[in-house]
Amino acid sequence: MKIFFNPIAHSLKDNAQSKQNITEKTDNTVNTTSLSNFPNYSYQINFGANSDNLESFYTAYSDGKGMPASYNMHLNTYTAEERAKIKEVFANYRSFYDNMENCHTVEELQQAYPLEFKNLQSSFSQEARDNSFLNKFQDLTTSIMELGEYVFLETQDNDLTVYLAKKIYLESKTKDEIDKDFYNDLNKFYDIEDYKARFPFGKDGIIPQNIYKNLGLTTSRNETGFRLSLCCSRDDYIRKYGSVYKSKRKENFDEFIEDVLS
Repeated sequence: MKIFFNPIAHSLKDNAQSKQNITEKTDNTVNTTSLSNFPNYSYQINFGANSDNLESFYTAYSDGKGMPASYNMHLNTYTAEERAKIKEVFANYRSFYDNMENCHTVEELQQAYPLEFKNLQSSFSQEARDNSFLNKFQDLTTSIMELGEYVFLETQDNDLTVYLAKKIYLESKTKDEIDKDFYNDLNKFYDIEDYKARFPFGKDGIIPQNIYKNLGLTTSRNETGFRLSLCCSRDDYIRKYGSVYKSKRKENFDEFIEDVLS
């Protein structure tokens, strides 16, 4: 079973292109126009599908079917029998990317995981339009760093690129979840209401879609199924949405998404 989802561009709004994309064959083309063009959903999502154990997960997504190449190579070092015995899919995936916790610059991420992050661009190197999200974030970064503080205090990160890369690759968060985490993860040098005023919720969330593209955090089209299946293997995701999904399974999926992500 294929599950269509984009961890970066998960959208609550359906459109004609999205419906068309569901039936299109996935390929390795990187979306360079708009992240919202990725397939958004499937009516066949099944919590636990393709993630009963590491072998079923590997069979579904390895060898060009969405799994990142370096993680794929890592799993190749296991036998099929060894993979079948591993039930904690997300824990295995997370352990492979654990070294990201020690990376605080784009250069460090690229050294640790060159295949994943070869196109990564630091948010410090980006030219930002006046009053844009990135312009406001760069101003905030400057003011906090001048005081010797970290922008993202818990992870001791200042670069938005590093923060987003960790959310996607290390925590396997959806864009909606990243938007919700963003306010809480910022250094509390300013209060939360100030942050909300600086970074209002817009048509594509708090962090605009084009930010991910400009920072080199787009994913290939065929990675969407892998990302959703991985997300659904997170214990907290299953606890939060699994029972709700079962009760809504036969109802309109758009309504379900709005219910559980609101």
